[in-house]
Amino acid sequence: MTLDSLHLAALPVADRIQLELADVDATFHRVHGPDDSWLAGTWDAYDAAINDVWTHYRQEAA
Repeated sequence: MTLDSLHLAALPVADRIQLELADVDATFHRVHGPDDSWLAGTWDAYDAAINDVWTHYRQEAA
């Protein structure tokens, strides 16, 4: 299932954040496999992607 940007924009902010965080998580697991096999660099990239989602919404709220 994909949500286009118009449907996503109509959702409450909390729901958009949850969907984007879930997308980051799913993408990393699809690309890198189970998290117990990730290397340190993969964890750093994962954390950075999660932080980017939060930063985007903090800037949007400001």
